[in-house]
Amino acid sequence: MKKRISRRDFLRLSAALATGAVAAACAPATPQVVEVEKEVPVEKVKVQTVVVEKEVPAKPKAPVLLSAHFTYSPTYQPRITEHTIRFEEAYPGIKVKLIFEPWDEWQTKVLTMAAAGTMPDLVAVHMSRAQVLACQGALLPVDDWVAADPEFDVEDFYPASLVMHTWKGKLYGFPWDWGCGILGYNKDMFDEAGIDYPDESWTMDDLLAVSKQLTKPGDTWGFDRLPGGYNESGPSHLGPWGGAFLNDDETKCLVDTPESIEALHFWADFLLKHKAAPTPSELEALQALGARPFHTGKIGMTLTYPWDAGETAKFAKFDWDVAPWPMGPVKRSSGAGGSGYAIGRDTKHPEEAWLYLRWFSSKEGQEYLWGKEATSIPSRQSVYKSFVEAPTSPEHAMYWIDALRDYSVLARPISPVAREFLAIIRREFELIFLGEKPVEEAAKAICKEGDEVLAENKKWL
Repeated sequence: MKKRISRRDFLRLSAALATGAVAAACAPATPQVVEVEKEVPVEKVKVQTVVVEKEVPAKPKAPVLLSAHFTYSPTYQPRITEHTIRFEEAYPGIKVKLIFEPWDEWQTKVLTMAAAGTMPDLVAVHMSRAQVLACQGALLPVDDWVAADPEFDVEDFYPASLVMHTWKGKLYGFPWDWGCGILGYNKDMFDEAGIDYPDESWTMDDLLAVSKQLTKPGDTWGFDRLPGGYNESGPSHLGPWGGAFLNDDETKCLVDTPESIEALHFWADFLLKHKAAPTPSELEALQALGARPFHTGKIGMTLTYPWDAGETAKFAKFDWDVAPWPMGPVKRSSGAGGSGYAIGRDTKHPEEAWLYLRWFSSKEGQEYLWGKEATSIPSRQSVYKSFVEAPTSPEHAMYWIDALRDYSVLARPISPVAREFLAIIRREFELIFLGEKPVEEAAKAICKEGDEVLAENKKWL
């Protein structure tokens, strides 16, 4: 159906169209959209998170620090220091702080540290302290490490030296040296007096006779090492007569036996009757010179130990040598002992401490530390030649090895009450050699008081 448009509507429509054309001319052109069907291949894109590993330097780990205590000696301190430097080079993750203590101070200090629970990582242990510290639980047993390390070869140590470090069937550390006393002598004094040097045939009577010949009252003396309150003195001074300080169980004093009393009479007469040895005050005067009495050149013969060899070679200004310890009326006997090293109970680094102890106690360590400069006889039997052939060893140093093998005796006491028992002996022996107490009376006093002390050992058996 058609509709007619009036003239007025026509004009209105024309105006509107004109206005729209102008507006279209001012606006941007509108693109023409043409729909086209086309197949376009679409690849699936997998989004994946990739972790890129970047090597970042780790923060350096601080080395384990071990404290290692030793008793001081001008002879072996440099060797210990150098050996420790070598250890640190072999184990760069471990540092060792060396602490050297004066002998007398350390023997007291180590017992105090044990009681206080402040034991260092590694501990120097003299034979008179080894079982005391083990008994107190102040040391770590090393049996498990030894069992896991067959190359360590614990059988190489002198058997008696391991007894010193054994408590209740467990091993607490190792000896670092092992030796016994034999006869040292000043060759220059013998030459001047026209006397033949001591040899294997010598007896205690020979020792006395020659000492009397070499003595010039107030100036020189034939011999200087009389019985004292130290472990080795029992086998060396009383043993040749069949005497001893105590039995092997360390439960009974034997100083008052006929054999021990006979030996003490010999030594008391040596000083008080024959005057062939310096008195205690004369010994003090010699020691005031800053040397061992034998080193002064005023002593013809002495009871000398392998740990004396290096110092004697360094400080003695005369020719010297060694011979076997003289034969007694019953046998030839000498006390064997030494010092050792152990791991302190309170260490926070037991594995690292074992590495140092192993290094220290190895064949190479023993040879370097004690043998090369005759510091002492290594406690490992396989390296004895390093000591015998050292430039500072005397010509007949092999006599020490022979003594260890043939006639040395473990120098008791070594039990927990050793220190107290030896203090009693020291006190009474001083009275004997001052001429203030008869031998029999002093021996009786030693055993009366000593047996009470030794009774404490029965609870450990």
